[in-house]
Amino acid sequence: MLESVPPVPIDLLRKANSIIFERVRPGDDPAPALVAALSNRYTDAELTAAYCRLGALAQFTVEVRRNPWVVKRSVDGSKDRIHDVLMRAAAKAKCTFDGARELFVFDNDELMRLALREAGRDGSR
Repeated sequence: MLESVPPVPIDLLRKANSIIFERVRPGDDPAPALVAALSNRYTDAELTAAYCRLGALAQFTVEVRRNPWVVKRSVDGSKDRIHDVLMRAAAKAKCTFDGARELFVFDNDELMRLALREAGRDGSR
């Protein structure tokens, strides 16, 4: 079990998020779709890290409810598309396993700090 999730390349996180958004039904485990689509380009460790980071990002959007970070809902309203600024921050922010809740989480303060820094770089503020 990973206790600390290593950073991942932003292109991997973007691709994994798109695969989940486009191909995975709500409630289904996205791991098989990610492996099928990306295992020829990324290592198992990178895919695992991306999977954990996207889970933590989903948890963040539920807990923190940062609506400005959600830029598009799926047609049926069941999935959110995350703003690229937050995605870039999620690729590198500290992400750890919370044993009490049995899920991966970000250090939310660090995630927001990185997202705001990324927003300043591309004028998204």
